[in-house]
Amino acid sequence: MDPLRTIVEHTANVFGRTTQELLGRSRKQPIIEARQAAMWAVRKRYPSIPLQGIGSAIGGRHYTTVMHALAAVEVRGADDPAYMDRLNLLLARIGTSGAPPDPSTLVVLPRTASLWLCRALHDRRM
Repeated sequence: MDPLRTIVEHTANVFGRTTQELLGRSRKQPIIEARQAAMWAVRKRYPSIPLQGIGSAIGGRHYTTVMHALAAVEVRGADDPAYMDRLNLLLARIGTSGAPPDPSTLVVLPRTASLWLCRALHDRRM
């Protein structure tokens, strides 16, 4: 089974959602929070996967959506202990969820673009 799909399934279970909701187009807040947590969990578990690859795996999202999700999860986790507990439970469940994905199937964002975007996100958060 695809490791990213496994993370989405674990996230859906932890947040009481379905995988279809997480991969779908809904913009309802509880679904968004779970979807963002899935993106965050993928990034934590497989930091070498480019943002574009994460977005593609989770409903075909744009990499800037993934950037926003990563920042939003960090902020929400710092403000909401219950949300942080869910994130920790999610990380515990995916900690041993298999081998990393095959790098040949991932789309790589050019290095200069990703560096520029990381700096822009960092400057905006300061």
